[in-house]
Amino acid sequence: MIHHSALFLSILLSGGTLLAESGIVRNGSFEEQTNGNRPSSWHCYNNRGSKAVFSIDDSDATTGTKSLKLVNPTPAKPHVTAGIMQNIVLSPGKKYTLSFDARGRNVNGLKIILGKRWKINHPVRNIPAKWKHFEFDFTPEEADFSNIGNGSLELHLLTTDICDQLFLDNLRITPAIPPVIGKKEFQKRKILMIPEIQKEWRPLKSIPQNWSRLFLPETPLFYTGKKVPSGFRAELAFGYDRNGLIFLADVKDSKVIPGSGSRLWSKDSIQIKISQLGGLQDEVAGDIELSFSPGKDLIHSWSPQLERPLTPEEAEVRGGITQDGYRITAHLNWKLLNRIDRTGKRFFTFNAVVNNVDESNVRRVAFLAPGLHDTKDNYHNFIAVLESDSPFAAFFPQNPNDPRELSGRVIASGIHADSPRDLQANVMDSTGKTEKVSIPVLQPITREQVFCSPFRLSLRNLPEGKFTLQWLWKKSRNGNSKTLKNDSKRL
Repeated sequence: MIHHSALFLSILLSGGTLLAESGIVRNGSFEEQTNGNRPSSWHCYNNRGSKAVFSIDDSDATTGTKSLKLVNPTPAKPHVTAGIMQNIVLSPGKKYTLSFDARGRNVNGLKIILGKRWKINHPVRNIPAKWKHFEFDFTPEEADFSNIGNGSLELHLLTTDICDQLFLDNLRITPAIPPVIGKKEFQKRKILMIPEIQKEWRPLKSIPQNWSRLFLPETPLFYTGKKVPSGFRAELAFGYDRNGLIFLADVKDSKVIPGSGSRLWSKDSIQIKISQLGGLQDEVAGDIELSFSPGKDLIHSWSPQLERPLTPEEAEVRGGITQDGYRITAHLNWKLLNRIDRTGKRFFTFNAVVNNVDESNVRRVAFLAPGLHDTKDNYHNFIAVLESDSPFAAFFPQNPNDPRELSGRVIASGIHADSPRDLQANVMDSTGKTEKVSIPVLQPITREQVFCSPFRLSLRNLPEGKFTLQWLWKKSRNGNSKTLKNDSKRL
């Protein structure tokens, strides 16, 4: 088991979820097999005398306990091939990423083919003796599909030459996700870059035009009523300065019913929950919920954790009811949010809801994501990154308990790249042995953008015990973290 409680770099790390989806490829982990020891859900074929054999092997794997094994003693000859294939369901014109793990010895003539035209033809070369992760992007066209009506596309793993031994595992196809995220994608990707404010915040009467906004409800599905009332709409935004976090809300509501006290949430109000330590699973220490409801010329506040309204020292709150709804501007002092690491980790996670009460005193909820108005957890929280020129990255593991690898996604900012560079991760055990992986940063990244990329690093070659994870940007170390590997506690 890998214990990730300490997996937070002073400049570079965190914990959470993977962006990628799964399920397009059936039995891509090769855990299921037929009576003949062939992979289930795959059709195996040999053409013109090929002696290649595909089988399931349980001696090694990167996911689960089994992998695909290929042995091909047949040298390359015209039209002499063997392979496995299945039909998958994709959409024409959409970009996808195909990824897999492989290791082997003297592997030649290995290809991945997609589509009936075999136009998407990807040779796989330089397969090492130890497990390595491979991936490539592709975009199928309508002419590639066997049946465009049901989105059926052929997927082949083909061998055309001698292969002493190949092991392949964790074959996936996922929708490709652009690595650089800007303002227009923040809400969809559940990430928010929070701008740093150099000027006085008190003159702010509304959300500045250059700030990123979150809209509630994003769609009618994010509203608990049967129909979103005509004209009802909420916009939320965050900024920060050296003294605190700034929260702004502009709500359009034809009828505003103020609330106060411990049941403030039952009237027209806004609730925000901030996980100061960056929680993305269950609630953790430092989570704080804050509620605000408008009066005529004032804003009422309440915190369930504090069991009282916020004091002027904790928050300076302004706003009130307007002609078409209400506005709230709250400056939350860093003393209230003292567990947010503003100079190191520089991120937190959050969620929000807007409570809407009608004239019959029936409350409906517009929510940013589940986990606040229904259950209380952090699984669907948004990630908020404090804007800065200093390099920062956060690692969000897919499975923190996997003793074989660290895999998930990396979110980074402040890595202003005007030419291709690599973000490098090193895992070093107590003896100094190091495993490395590089994440290419191929696009320019501005101060207002976030870089997001899949991340995968094998732990198989590291012994049990403590190890250190280091991150480097432009060959400079940006921080490190110590954690633990324990193979005896495999899932």
